[in-house]
Amino acid sequence: LKQNTRISPTPFGKIIVSKRLELHLTKRELGKLVGVRGEVISNLETGRKIDSDPDLINNLAKVLDCQIPQELALVYSE
Repeated sequence: LKQNTRISPTPFGKIIVSKRLELHLTKRELGKLVGVRGEVISNLETGRKIDSDPDLINNLAKVLDCQIPQELALVYSE
């Protein structure tokens, strides 16, 4: 049987979660606004996968109305 393990969010993920919740957006809604699936947002938030694509990071920063240092995303990329 597969055990559910909780992955701790990275600092990058914590920014996304915090701002998304402030704006009362679901992962799916945020994903639509930045052009990705909700699953991608979930992966970014939990640190399972970090997409260091500058366009995605810029879109997230604009939609979430915050600054996301590019280096923060790159530190956690695979």
